[in-house]
Amino acid sequence: MKKKFEFFSNPFEVYKETNLCGHLSNDIKFYHLNQKIPHKKTPNLFAVEKASVLGNSNIIVNKNSHAVFDSFVFSRVDNKIFGIDNKFESHENSPYIFFHYDKIKEFDEGIFLGGSWNIGHWLFNHLTKLIFFPENIMQKVPLLISDVGVKEHFLEFLNLFRIKKKNIIFLKKNTLYKFNKVYHPTMPWHVDLSGNMVITPYAIDFLRKKTVKTAKNIDKKIYIPRGNAKWRKVLNEKELINLLLKYNFKIIYPEHLSLNEQIKIGSETKWLITPFGASVNFFIFMPPGSSLLQLSSLDRKCMNQTKIFCKFSGINCFETKELSQNKFLELDDDVKINLKELEKFLKTLDF
Repeated sequence: MKKKFEFFSNPFEVYKETNLCGHLSNDIKFYHLNQKIPHKKTPNLFAVEKASVLGNSNIIVNKNSHAVFDSFVFSRVDNKIFGIDNKFESHENSPYIFFHYDKIKEFDEGIFLGGSWNIGHWLFNHLTKLIFFPENIMQKVPLLISDVGVKEHFLEFLNLFRIKKKNIIFLKKNTLYKFNKVYHPTMPWHVDLSGNMVITPYAIDFLRKKTVKTAKNIDKKIYIPRGNAKWRKVLNEKELINLLLKYNFKIIYPEHLSLNEQIKIGSETKWLITPFGASVNFFIFMPPGSSLLQLSSLDRKCMNQTKIFCKFSGINCFETKELSQNKFLELDDDVKINLKELEKFLKTLDF
């Protein structure tokens, strides 16, 4: 079986704007980086009547099989739009895309979050879509989460909103999901069709209100390694750790800690040092006035939004100026840390 649909560029042509219980205020705005067009979009929540969700993709179609992906996916990378392992086909000179499905499942309502195997994307692209919903709604209407490698410990964050696992519909590949209504929020952090990086500061504050707790002592100095990662490794991490131990830094592995344990450690953290990558997201647990040193070159601009996220959070952010072993630093290149320069920096700090 297959279904034919086409993309539109304007969600107002396809979906109906809605505002649940007057929950949104006029203060919720996008922060635009590298604005290339004069028109600035604002965050919106749409209701799609007689909607279909195509497998574990980010595609929601209306009853006329029209869909929009600008502002509803992180970027134009295919897996961000079409999900993982779904069967889509297109034909040259045709405006239509075909979705192949093996089964149909029908439900009443759903809140579309989507999903990602990457903790940063899970937090800031998907989970923060909950800014649009009063808690009584998000606890009552099922959440639609794409089965694209969302890890079990990612779902712990839903406990902060008192959402139970039984209230989740996990979207599987090659399945056509039919709903009487789907609530479809724009992504709080994404790249739009014009190449603008778009962030909702309110979404970061919304999440941190759940993850930042008051602590008596804010004096921890921690380092989060990247030794188990597939890419962006620190080639001299062993020597780096030995240096940081001299300055009483503790080594932690968030993936081995429960969410409550991370919240407790984060609330007591004064300094975090960590390589560019998923571990910088630990800032969501750290109190305002704390500091983060990201081990990455300033040349690594792609996907590097740490400073702007920290600015919205009241956290001091620093970066090293390392280079990769290659002439130009690519997104996933490994790096060596200049330990002499790092130690010089550490000696300037009031520990």
